Amino acid sequence: LQAAHAACAFAMSFDDHEVDNNWVGDISGENVDPEMFQLRRMVAMQAWYEHMPVRRAQFPLLTGMTAHRRLDVGRLLRMHVLDTRSYRSDQPCEDGRIKPCLREARVSGSVLGTGQERWLDEGLANVAVWNVIAQQLLVMPFDRRRPGEEHPNLGTDIWDGYRSARDRLIGSIRKRDLK
Repeated sequence: LQAAHAACAFAMSFDDHEVDNNWVGDISGENVDPEMFQLRRMVAMQAWYEHMPVRRAQFPLLTGMTAHRRLDVGRLLRMHVLDTRSYRSDQPCEDGRIKPCLREARVSGSVLGTGQERWLDEGLANVAVWNVIAQQLLVMPFDRRRPGEEHPNLGTDIWDGYRSARDRLIGSIRKRDLK
């Protein structure tokens, strides 16, 4: 891994498994006591920071960390590295435990939070040839329904669990006429 980091550029982000399955903000995905979860998240982010090739600006503090950032390569490329855990709304349908999780339950909430969503929208207005959105969640709908099941089984921990947020992301891309 050290040799790979020395040879190639890495743009690091994190997902839920560095801390707790399906965590969002201050909410544990596994019903851990809130104070213990805050401690777990802080320690996990400290370990992540110490072992990943990230900038000093990503240093975790007691109040959290700013993991989203932009990386520009001249006019060729602008990479928007997102944080899809720290600011997001809780997953709908009790993290998908309520079946079926109807469309109406998945139309509110945010994956990025208001501030990061605005930051991304503003950042997409640039002169770069390529805009890359680096994040770890499946954007398109993915129906995991098994044969014979009547209702769709759509993920709640991916963008499909936050359809309005996904629509705003796609709208931002369309507004800038990005291809």
